[in-house]
Amino acid sequence: MPISRRRTAKNALTQWLSVFAAGLAVVAGFVMFAVDTYSKYFRSQPQLVTTLNQDRIGKQIAELTNELTAVNDKIKTIDQHINSLSSIPKEAALSIEVQNLKTSTEALGARAEKIESVILQSPSKALELPLLKRDIDTIKESQQSGLAALKDSVDRIYDLNKWLLGAMAVSIVTLAVGNFVKSRDNKLASSQD
Repeated sequence: MPISRRRTAKNALTQWLSVFAAGLAVVAGFVMFAVDTYSKYFRSQPQLVTTLNQDRIGKQIAELTNELTAVNDKIKTIDQHINSLSSIPKEAALSIEVQNLKTSTEALGARAEKIESVILQSPSKALELPLLKRDIDTIKESQQSGLAALKDSVDRIYDLNKWLLGAMAVSIVTLAVGNFVKSRDNKLASSQD
């Protein structure tokens, strides 16, 4: 009887340890999954904000470039009008072209004054475009290095999860083998009694 009690206690302890190891492996797997999901979500948020800022800055640069292009185009058309005035009879076309030139010149003067006032009010704004481009390039480089680090981290977590799943599989196999051995020991003990 004492030997069978020891076997029973040993089998119960083995079974309890197997169940504990399997439960611990499952809990560790869930914790790693939660940490991985949490880190992916919160690491993607700064990228979204940075991307939105880059888009906004890019749009502002494009708008300023378009305005300057439009001013240059209007200056070219005014020059063409002035050149064409020399071939038209002065009496008929002079008053028409003078009116057109006057309105175009006033419009261009107003736009040039706006641009000039912006530059004079804050000269730093005139220098912001090259600085913004440099900042955008720096942000792109940092984002790329951050993505590389994130990829390495994800790979590391993936490998860790493989090890944890392997540990859970070993725990389950250990539990099954322990139950098989226990049932066999119980059959042997009952056949000896």
